[in-house]
Amino acid sequence: MNIIRSLYKTAIVALLFVIATGFSYQELNYAIRNSTIKKGEKLTFRLHYGLLTAGYPVMQVFDKTYPVDGKTCFKVEVSGKTYGAVHKLFQIKDIWRSYMDTANMLPKYAYRNISEGNYKLVENTYLNRGGSKTKVVIEKTEGDKTKEYATPEGIHDIVSGFFYYRNIDYSKKSIGEKIPVKSFFDGELYHLNVVYKGKVELKTAFGRIDCFKLSPEVPENELFDGENSVLFYITADNNRMPVKIKADMFVGSVEMDISEYQNLRHSIKFK
Repeated sequence: MNIIRSLYKTAIVALLFVIATGFSYQELNYAIRNSTIKKGEKLTFRLHYGLLTAGYPVMQVFDKTYPVDGKTCFKVEVSGKTYGAVHKLFQIKDIWRSYMDTANMLPKYAYRNISEGNYKLVENTYLNRGGSKTKVVIEKTEGDKTKEYATPEGIHDIVSGFFYYRNIDYSKKSIGEKIPVKSFFDGELYHLNVVYKGKVELKTAFGRIDCFKLSPEVPENELFDGENSVLFYITADNNRMPVKIKADMFVGSVEMDISEYQNLRHSIKFK
């Protein structure tokens, strides 16, 4: 059970690390115009370790907008839970949400609900509401716990960063170019880099398609194996849809592959 739990958790960590490092700051202008997503988009992935399927994570944009702090916001969510034999051994169900201003894609509110065995967490994070502070409220049965952190303006949460990087035009990037990133997660402000690795043709369940290949710089640790241990691929079209994430670990490779897509903003063509 501990092995299965470690594999599943490592895969989720790899996914969230990719999301957390997936946005850039352009000349201190933290806002960006959305040109890739629309309401109702839904992407489903198969998370697997070799032939063993651990789950089917979902990334989706809800089909209506929501008012938050006087702004019209997209509601986006990343959710995942264990599946099949893995679920019988260890039950995991995680939900991550972000409410992003439709005008500039900056998050106003982030939410996560984590259920992993006996571990439970419900957290609310309020960002980019003026000033230089981020407020985090953790829900507890004995009373909510609130803490404020000093943070710069224009930061992203772990989910909004993923949608930010989908609006970057990588065709204008040079191979090997490092894109600096900043993210707020779990009470910490992270300064990381993602490296553009070029354009490749990738095989998917729907056919082959040209993709941009990206690799976040992973700090040396006991989980990931090598300098380019995490790779992710997004389509080299107007959707810039993620189709594959691969994490090479010391115990082997964990992968996430697109298994279903719905309501893309632009048409997509597989070879």
